[in-house]
Amino acid sequence: MLESRSEPNWIAHPTNTKAHLLVVTTFKAEPSSALQLSYPGAFPSACARGAAWHRDARRAPSAHQDDMPSPLVSRESASMTTTLPFSKQLGLFARLAGGLGPFLRDRLTAERCTEMSRSGLARREASFIGTLESALTSSATNPYSKLLAHAGITLRDIRESVRRSGLEPTLEMLYDNGVYVSLDEFKGRVPIRRGSLCIEIGSHDFDNPLARAHIETRTGGSRSTGTRLFIDLDLLERDAGYVHHQMHMFGLYGRPLFVWCSAAPALSGISEVLRCAKLGVVPQRWFAQSVPSLRDRSWRHAVLTRYVVRAARANGCPIPAPEKLPLNEAWVAAEALAEARRRGERPVFRANSSTAVRVCLAAEERGLDISGTTMRVSAEPFTPGKAAVLRRTGCTAASWYATGETGIIGLPCSKAAEIDEVHLMADKLAMIRRERQIAPGRSVLVNVYSTLVPSVPKLMLNFVSDDYADVGERSCGCPLEALGYTTHMHTIRSWEKLTSEGMTFIGHDLIRLIEEVLPARFGGTPADYQFVEDERDGLPRVDLLVSPRVGPLDENVVRAAVLEFLDDTQGAQTRRADPWRQARTVSVIRKEPIATAASKVLALHVMRAKRERGAA
Repeated sequence: MLESRSEPNWIAHPTNTKAHLLVVTTFKAEPSSALQLSYPGAFPSACARGAAWHRDARRAPSAHQDDMPSPLVSRESASMTTTLPFSKQLGLFARLAGGLGPFLRDRLTAERCTEMSRSGLARREASFIGTLESALTSSATNPYSKLLAHAGITLRDIRESVRRSGLEPTLEMLYDNGVYVSLDEFKGRVPIRRGSLCIEIGSHDFDNPLARAHIETRTGGSRSTGTRLFIDLDLLERDAGYVHHQMHMFGLYGRPLFVWCSAAPALSGISEVLRCAKLGVVPQRWFAQSVPSLRDRSWRHAVLTRYVVRAARANGCPIPAPEKLPLNEAWVAAEALAEARRRGERPVFRANSSTAVRVCLAAEERGLDISGTTMRVSAEPFTPGKAAVLRRTGCTAASWYATGETGIIGLPCSKAAEIDEVHLMADKLAMIRRERQIAPGRSVLVNVYSTLVPSVPKLMLNFVSDDYADVGERSCGCPLEALGYTTHMHTIRSWEKLTSEGMTFIGHDLIRLIEEVLPARFGGTPADYQFVEDERDGLPRVDLLVSPRVGPLDENVVRAAVLEFLDDTQGAQTRRADPWRQARTVSVIRKEPIATAASKVLALHVMRAKRERGAA
């Protein structure tokens, strides 16, 4: 058990590049925890995933991998743990200490943000080729090198195709020749198989060798607990330029900003406050569902959070420390917005979509006036139901699209025809689309991404995502079009993940819960259980349908079993399902699961998508 003696003195001096070395003297630890930090993980029967992690542990690192923090794996008792060597943690802090001060002092101006976008769009083909060549030559074991070799395609072929046909047609050609990576392959859960080629990979084989690691975070997780990422400050600078465009378009500069985003190890909070600091924008308050503590296993994330806050303050941007605010206390955030309105101000609120809805409902219940607030929302689909709740309270929304693996993908159109319409940031990512069957008789065109810049955490060459959208070109007349961002997306959804209250689960975890865990504990078969994603009064709901055939059971016990299982997914450092506990998101309903037209019962049935299609 780690124990805090006092606040580390070095935190008060964030420009000290040697400050990281003093972390060792700040804590005292039992011998068993002195050299490694462990994260409780999933049940050992998650065979495919566990095998991938063990392959990571056995693989000899490349020169670049040896310089970067990398996962080590051990199996203890009946749990899977991942550890990051303490020396690598110190190296990570050293790199952050050396880079954060210059990052914060070099503020972005409106002119620089405009130039970054225009030059990036003008050079996107050259940037793609340069990034791909540098990444492939830096690692002989890169999976993309093997895919290209198997397809008989050289870097010279790619350069010539881009010159002759353009970037997107070249990506189409590569895809048709087997040069792509599915989601499961990208996550290291299944081998890459293309004809006679079989590549055994791990989840970190796609880490971008060109990106510099400054901050360790974890995504919200489209499956299990999410992906550990190492964030480059150059990525945050690029994304800060995008945030400037958004704030300028919607007239958000000079208005009080309130942030409700998770603190470390989650990515959203740290990224948001650093992007704001890069622009010289100071949030008035930073709410977070959980805040890391120096007194438990999250101590190093507490150190990171305190260091970032104090570094920003030392460099002229006095950002606030995060305040713990559970979802069921949304009235606190509503009161903060209402107080700003009483001062005659029009606040800006940054949160995920369902949190913004929750704040609006709390304002209604308490009779608080938060009209005029602009909600900058992301992380979940921004649906008509959510938009209706915001309108009732006089709020407006600017919905944007981002992932942990890429950062910001799409910025909201200020002259949108759809409520969640965004412009694709085509200077960072190239996108093609390919058909994928998501259920019997139903297919969608999923987004297939390729990275164009070296600072993105994951290297992508035709990465087949789990997102799909309506995509097209139109002349909207907004400032983003004037910059050159002409591709529009709206109705952005995921075919494979359940997203509610900022948390996402599906894939191996929910399927195993439905098909193995619940039947083994409560009886019945996989066909007797089903999750149903819905939306009521703008808030996300998750119903677990249990067939009456299962027989008598205590619904509270079933609900607790579901949440406990989600808590215990691989790599969890905290109780993953706490946001669902606080929001009372999960209900158990005794009724037959909903069957498809082909009489199949799927693990996840999405009701609100059907309702939206019907309304359209």
